[in-house]
Amino acid sequence: MSGTATNLGDYEAITKVVQHYLDGAKSGKGSDMKPAFHKDATIFGYVGPDLFAGPIQGLYDWNDKNGPATGIKSRISEIDIVGTIANVRGCDVTELARAQRLMEEARRGLEAQAGPGIVATMDFELGWVELAKGETDSADRLFRQSLDDKADFRGGHMAASVEAALALTAALRGDVAGSRAMAESAVQTARAMRLPEVLVMALTRVSESAVVVGDHDWARRSLTEALQVLRDVRGRAWVALSLELAAIVCSADEKGSAVPIRLLAGGA
Repeated sequence: MSGTATNLGDYEAITKVVQHYLDGAKSGKGSDMKPAFHKDATIFGYVGPDLFAGPIQGLYDWNDKNGPATGIKSRISEIDIVGTIANVRGCDVTELARAQRLMEEARRGLEAQAGPGIVATMDFELGWVELAKGETDSADRLFRQSLDDKADFRGGHMAASVEAALALTAALRGDVAGSRAMAESAVQTARAMRLPEVLVMALTRVSESAVVVGDHDWARRSLTEALQVLRDVRGRAWVALSLELAAIVCSADEKGSAVPIRLLAGGA
């Protein structure tokens, strides 16, 4: 969950509305979906290769015709609120579980054959799977484990990546001090490497953590530096996430909005 400093009740209300859509998909009843949509809503998307667009009633009819999807297991993974607009992302828990099983099998196979660096990378990636599932504590444990896999990553790219990830898990737990400490360590590690792309990664992840805890000044400073680096090296890595974070920060405080947007235009 991320976004501007918004009343928790807004998140709960949005979750409740979206849940009607998820329940309707599972039951196969258009009537179960209706509370999630305005009566004059429209839909636009694709079903396989076919365009699916028109009044929202078309979705209800399609749902009634195709029946229940009892095997689906979905959850809301992220809610972004910008002004009066909410962007909700979901994930298929079944697919995440399948991906996790495959990664865990690969890790077990590699543990006996590959060096500790590969195992540490697998633990790190598994941490992101846990985070996508909403399991912050499990993600934190795997991120920390990736630093303890006896791989010589301290002071390198992996160390900066893990520290930035730990800043995010701390932020998600509400541990602002812990998040700041990890964020500062990630940025220091990245600076020492003198690799622009690593520094941009660390600064962007730090901005993400800052947005989660609602510290938009911190997020703005980190984003501004990240965008300056992108501009200077004519880089495009992390631009999409930087744009999204900049929009969130700018919506929270119009006063600082021109800086990150101007820098982004110069670096694009």
